[in-house]
Amino acid sequence: MKSERGSITLFVLIAMIFFLTIAFTAYASASSKLQGQNGELDRIKANYGQDLTEEGLASLYEKLTAPVGKSASELTSDNAKVKMQIGDYVDYTAGKWSNTVTTPAQQGQFGGYVADSNKEQNVQEKNSEDRPFYSGWRIWNINGNTVTLISAGCPEKYYHELGKAVASETILTNTRNWNNDYVDSNKHGISARVLTKTDVDAWYKANINSSITDTNNIQWPALNEENKKIVLLDNNNNYYLASSFNSNALWGESSSNHMTMSTEGNIAMGIRVIVTLDSNTLFNEKPTNIVEEGCKFNIWNIL
Repeated sequence: MKSERGSITLFVLIAMIFFLTIAFTAYASASSKLQGQNGELDRIKANYGQDLTEEGLASLYEKLTAPVGKSASELTSDNAKVKMQIGDYVDYTAGKWSNTVTTPAQQGQFGGYVADSNKEQNVQEKNSEDRPFYSGWRIWNINGNTVTLISAGCPEKYYHELGKAVASETILTNTRNWNNDYVDSNKHGISARVLTKTDVDAWYKANINSSITDTNNIQWPALNEENKKIVLLDNNNNYYLASSFNSNALWGESSSNHMTMSTEGNIAMGIRVIVTLDSNTLFNEKPTNIVEEGCKFNIWNIL
């Protein structure tokens, strides 16, 4: 009898330990789930429960719908949803002119713009009424995350007197501080200068014809979707380059003749401005677009 009672007692003890183990395991699992649920609720409260006022909800909506910023290298990679390209527009702005300066009529003078007009507005006359009047800022070059822009048109005019080419080159490249008028740090601008013959030669070789090292009297290709980058030179304006052809004349770009050539001087003509953006500039990955002269270009917003 004692042996049987001992066996029963041992069996009951083992059974109790077994059921207690199961119960403890179930409790621990439920407790863990409850803690996880409470943590999730805390996170939800932190994200959405802090401010349910109209202003708070508006702020939350703005965060949820904010555009995604991408660097230039990301937007030119094979993984980009829409690729950034040379010739595309960027919504850079250099502000407005503070005063009106009439078209210059003497050596070394600038002008041709009106107070309160945007500095990216084109002030040079059209060569052809059948073609657009280009204004704004376009992508001239992309180097990693650094984007260089060019004024689509001519934001101001310069008067060059024949026989003073060296003086004009100095004025255009060294005398005037272009940063003062064309760099907007709020739009990530860091430097500005005037387009030169050296710029044109290097750009033409890189983007139009790799065998051309000197664009002098080289006929530009016709503007079409395949050769749409040429619009960066052939913008329906005649304009000076900040480079002397000889002691008399400056180099220039002629949309009338569709080539780079020497200019006659003793006239006010447009100039083109180059602006470099800092390498931290981010752009909206979803650009809008525009079709000009049968060619499609994207318009990128700086964030």
